[in-house]
Amino acid sequence: MANNANPKVGTALDVFKAIPQRHTSEIEIIATPHTDVVESHVQGVVRKGNFYLITHSDVHADAGLLLIADATKNATTMPLKVPSIGGAALNHPGGCQLVGDYLLVPFEAVHQNVSRISFFDVSDPATPAELSRPAPITRTDRKAGAAGIANVTVDGTEFWYLAAYDNGRMEIYRSDGNAFPDTEFGLVFTKQLPDGYESFCLFAEQSNQLFGIGFRRDSLGRDKADLYHIHLDTEQLELFESTHFFANVWRNVHFRWGAGLDIRSTTELAILATGRNFLPLSLPEQGGSTVGAVEAAPNILEAAFLRLRCSIDTFSTTP
Repeated sequence: MANNANPKVGTALDVFKAIPQRHTSEIEIIATPHTDVVESHVQGVVRKGNFYLITHSDVHADAGLLLIADATKNATTMPLKVPSIGGAALNHPGGCQLVGDYLLVPFEAVHQNVSRISFFDVSDPATPAELSRPAPITRTDRKAGAAGIANVTVDGTEFWYLAAYDNGRMEIYRSDGNAFPDTEFGLVFTKQLPDGYESFCLFAEQSNQLFGIGFRRDSLGRDKADLYHIHLDTEQLELFESTHFFANVWRNVHFRWGAGLDIRSTTELAILATGRNFLPLSLPEQGGSTVGAVEAAPNILEAAFLRLRCSIDTFSTTP
């Protein structure tokens, strides 16, 4: 039977503050996304067992990508083709989150204010399949750059809450009271937050309080994770804590690209962060940017034999 929930932690603030501020490990994922590295790049990341699932935009195609890295850290590339909206291709999947055996992915068009939030069964991470229920959430008047999901018990009923974020606008949806995925989501409330979050993930306390972590890169280039208490009774989001984390900037790893939350147990949260692009190891990222490296050797990325790599940093208290 598929798992439809993540662990609920003890005290959210204590577990958040226990996350090491410096990355504790780094791996390299090998893949060939076959996209340009100027406009297209990594968008979100999750870990499921020995697998990593990475969303990747492809602004010159009609679909974004999901990179599926197995235990060998070699990734296959799967197009994430979802129906267009008003003729606009949803080729920009964003910050995503795993809940049990299911992956939540927001999609948006690059130049139009339309989006879709979809759910995938990743019980076998090598063969993700989009669900028809819950029905995807289609938005014809706004984008969706990041989405998060968590379940809490309210008056004896288990509900799944979904957060959809874009450019400061936060929308909170709630399931209909049936167990995920045999449920549907409806909008509960909307709030305005600061602009700049690339991923926004949810988690719950054992007390059945709902929390969110927004990942951003601030104006000084610092990687910040902001912990919010989401008050369901008053429909408010309260900023609890903001922490500066230190990724491997020499590999251009930042929360600005792919960032994600790995809920490991009732006592541990881990943070994931990625580099911007998949590049040859021999091409150093110049000045913290991949663009200089590409300009230095504009044709080398087209060679099919190249083993392109992207780093993933983990911030955790356990290996």
